[in-house]
Amino acid sequence: GVTKTISERIHAKRRCLERYGLNLNRHEYREVVQKIRDSKCEFVGRESLRLSHWRVEWGGQVLHAVYDSKHHAIVTFLPSGAERPGLGDKAPGWHREAMEREARRTA
Repeated sequence: GVTKTISERIHAKRRCLERYGLNLNRHEYREVVQKIRDSKCEFVGRESLRLSHWRVEWGGQVLHAVYDSKHHAIVTFLPSGAERPGLGDKAPGWHREAMEREARRTA
């Protein structure tokens, strides 16, 4: 089967196109991931040990990316007005559940 990292990447790229109108190719996706890994963007908050939220400037827009540190992959892109997880706190339960469902669905 297709690995989790690849399915996360496909899902994230689909969401990026849907929510921001940006069609990231493999290299661009990798550059966005690298910006997060190098902390060259704004850290929004931590959702769990594995998932963190970032605002990444890209293509003249600010993308709300959810990053999976275990797989070094972007799990999804949330709409720009999406709720931030409580800073230094757990995300609201409904939000965390939705994220976990989305993460499982792409597993």
